[in-house]
Amino acid sequence: MKQMGVGMLLYAEDSNGQLPGNFHHNTNLKYNWTDALSPYLGSVDSIRLCGADPRKKEKEELNGTSYILNDHLTAPLYNAFGEMVEAAVSIDELKDATTTVCFFESSDQLAVSAISSACVACSRAWNLGGWNAVIKDIQPDRHRSGVSVADRSEGKANYLFADGHVELVDAHLIKSMIEAGLNPAKPSSFKF
Repeated sequence: MKQMGVGMLLYAEDSNGQLPGNFHHNTNLKYNWTDALSPYLGSVDSIRLCGADPRKKEKEELNGTSYILNDHLTAPLYNAFGEMVEAAVSIDELKDATTTVCFFESSDQLAVSAISSACVACSRAWNLGGWNAVIKDIQPDRHRSGVSVADRSEGKANYLFADGHVELVDAHLIKSMIEAGLNPAKPSSFKF
């Protein structure tokens, strides 16, 4: 993830602080953050998959990835009338890049049909859908000992922040934030 952070920061520097768009907001249906960061990373294929991802081989075969972007930073939010409600936030606009997550480890719950196009977390909807919406997008217990518990709240996962650092964060902390009405993906000034 650290290497992805370097590529992300280089890309943002060349793109006025913006992170790569995503599959859902691009006319090129094969576009993914891996394509955008590839010129900055050399062989992006060597880092787009987590060694601890149990679906690594499947994702590799389907040109998927173990990581997904924070939609607050990559996709504008539109209402039902097509009006922009919230713009994507550039790295330059962040109050505190050290507390804003850019990349998450993607969920093991992704359907096979979604693996090649899953490049962004639908994190704006996490407070509406609660903890189940979170674990549908990300794997907050990727690094744990033993078998996972049903609600994925026992263990930790790596998070890549907008300043380029990677932090191992406890799933209990992420769950408690969601339960308190705080969205850990929303750019803000709170610390993990």
